[in-house]
Amino acid sequence: MCVLPAGSIIYTWQNEVFKTNSNYTRALEWLNVLDRYPIDCQVWLDSLWSELKAGNLTLEDIGTTNEKIEALRLKGCCAAALGWFDLVRIRPNNSDIWVQEMRRELAAGKLTLQDLGKSEVEIRSLPKTV
Repeated sequence: MCVLPAGSIIYTWQNEVFKTNSNYTRALEWLNVLDRYPIDCQVWLDSLWSELKAGNLTLEDIGTTNEKIEALRLKGCCAAALGWFDLVRIRPNNSDIWVQEMRRELAAGKLTLQDLGKSEVEIRSLPKTV
């Protein structure tokens, strides 16, 4: 089951500034950001891959593996899906779109509603776009 700390579902990333010019250091920082802020995982993964490529580095060079990256990606899909679910409850004005986004994240992670601790009945009971 996907579980995130309270307050981490809807998140705004501000002023994370990388102050070095080393691809290695920036790759490590993106790996850390990926772990700390899973909801935007695709952005962080793209940045990580970019730094690895620019520095001619491998995942092993920064002390990680494909399996760990995949686990972080799945964590991100779960976090994003839960974020969309919460957004429907908080701001139902675009609920149809947000439920669609939640389902897209579930599909990207090959997750089920049960992985989120949710059910189809619960989804159908969410507020609808007016």
